[in-house]
Amino acid sequence: MSDAAQPGTLAAEYLPDLSSLTPDQRATFRIGQIVRLCVAMEGTARDVHARLQRVEPADLRDGPDGFGALVAEIQRQLEEGEFPHLDAARRALATVRKVYTERNRYAHDRLVQSDFERWERMSLNNTMPSRQKSVDTDSLRDSVLEVVSARWLLFALDAVVAEWLNGALADKAPSTRESILEGWKQILDGRFTLTEGGGVSINTPTH
Repeated sequence: MSDAAQPGTLAAEYLPDLSSLTPDQRATFRIGQIVRLCVAMEGTARDVHARLQRVEPADLRDGPDGFGALVAEIQRQLEEGEFPHLDAARRALATVRKVYTERNRYAHDRLVQSDFERWERMSLNNTMPSRQKSVDTDSLRDSVLEVVSARWLLFALDAVVAEWLNGALADKAPSTRESILEGWKQILDGRFTLTEGGGVSINTPTH
């Protein structure tokens, strides 16, 4: 599992060639990516929450409305269930929650174009100046990758929880099962980098 592919994380979706676009167009595209990926990230978190309820996500009729409450509920259930990889899960959930909250800079603080030349950032709570310098599209690109990485943490948590609760890898040969689970555990622990192919590469410790 040195390079794991996962639906919805192909490079074409979050690192397409935007060289033909203007800076304003690139910013618009990146903002849209951040919002879309955060919605998908919340969906993955709700999958984890449903799994902890031992029901299919589509069958779960009740759950926390806010993302922060959702993450807190997932952590509470992991703690009460004595999840064997609790420390890694806590760190992962803290990272996921931080990344999700940070995207509010781009989703809740609305970015609007003024005179088709520059961008203004308008804060909903008026705690920020209404006018700021042009949007840093490199920063937006980095934010996209942060959300993608956070989704991988949730993918890993979901996989490890599935094996913990119901032996999801039971159909695999013992050595294969151990290898796959170890890969997911390392991703959950944050020991990975994103690959150009849209997957992750496990960071192998050096001795």
